[in-house]
Amino acid sequence: LCGWTQSTTDDLNWTDGHGRTPSGNTGPSADHYGSTSGHYLYLEASSHYQKTAKLDSPVYPGGQYCLSAYFHMYGQQTGYLAFNIIQAGHKYTLKKYVGNHGNRWLHMRLSINSHAPTFQFEMEGHTGSGYHSDIAIDDLSVTHGHC
Repeated sequence: LCGWTQSTTDDLNWTDGHGRTPSGNTGPSADHYGSTSGHYLYLEASSHYQKTAKLDSPVYPGGQYCLSAYFHMYGQQTGYLAFNIIQAGHKYTLKKYVGNHGNRWLHMRLSINSHAPTFQFEMEGHTGSGYHSDIAIDDLSVTHGHC
């Protein structure tokens, strides 16, 4: 996870996966490179309806950063995936994706310029109302500078 940790303020954990997720017609069949042996993180929605899972980044000093990730949101009951920033005790949503985005990996990049002394990123996934709502992420990274 490259320094990212499972949050203790949620009710579901991100799961390490490779190949196809256990449920049909939802989730990826490979990592974003197309490899069935490559790993990604995902939320298994079966028996976990309307649950939230969060990953917390390390704490960074203020400045210019690029947050990059591949995400997969496939299924007719898919919830949401939010990329948040936590600074000075407040949480702000930088970008939120809602619903079915098709059976494909999409690339997200966000440029952030934080003026706070320190801050942290949070990635928040929320499963939908049924098992057709798996959400997956791959190659999550934070680099210095503009995207």
